[in-house]
Amino acid sequence: MHFKTKSYKFITILIVLSLQICSFAPAHKYYFSLTEIKANTFSKTISVSAKLFIDDLESALQKTNNVKFDLSKSTENKAVQNAVFNYMNKHLQIYLDGKIVPLNLVGFEIENEVVWIYLESKLNNKEFKCTKIINSILYDFSADQSNLVQFKWNNKNFTEKLTYPNKELIISQ
Repeated sequence: MHFKTKSYKFITILIVLSLQICSFAPAHKYYFSLTEIKANTFSKTISVSAKLFIDDLESALQKTNNVKFDLSKSTENKAVQNAVFNYMNKHLQIYLDGKIVPLNLVGFEIENEVVWIYLESKLNNKEFKCTKIINSILYDFSADQSNLVQFKWNNKNFTEKLTYPNKELIISQ
């Protein structure tokens, strides 16, 4: 009986220490986002899907707004939607032939530890010669941030990895 008590105490101490050590470990060690931009000249629309780690975006929103956010509990909250839209609008711009494309927030959804943010806009022209994408998403959160940008237009695919401080991608069609 005395052996079992010592054994339980040892296991309990081991579990508590393990939990404390894990609580100091970062949630993840990679600072990465994916932004997919699709220009559909048939429907004259442009759609954006951005995938970010939820805790990174929450931290960036808190830093920007001085308010703590829990995105997993507030996908329908208008104030949170506005904060997400304002952040994305500040850190992601698309220019077609030198004219900015005004993006509108469609919404966002949580998938495990990431958040998908959806934006869209109408295209005024079916043809354009130059696309400039500025993507500084989460650069204000971590200098280790990398952003993979995928741009699809008329069955052409362009992919570029942007790392801090590089935030600009220019594509000539």
